[in-house]
Amino acid sequence: MAVRIKRVYEPAAKTDGYRILIDRAKYHAELGGSAAFAELLEDIHRYNTVTLLFGARDEQHNDAAALEQFLNARGGR
Repeated sequence: MAVRIKRVYEPAAKTDGYRILIDRAKYHAELGGSAAFAELLEDIHRYNTVTLLFGARDEQHNDAAALEQFLNARGGR
């Protein structure tokens, strides 16, 4: 599964795949033990590409970037 990030204000594209607005992913520890995160994983594994959307102006330091790192560190799991 490919995981990408993109500002929510950019136009949607077919290559985005499944789009998810990420509003809070403050700590990796919170994610790992979260039932909501486990449900999210079930949802996203149905798609080849997932685009995490964020509204922050900082394109490198935001909740979507943190979640992308978390997912990639676990091989998309």
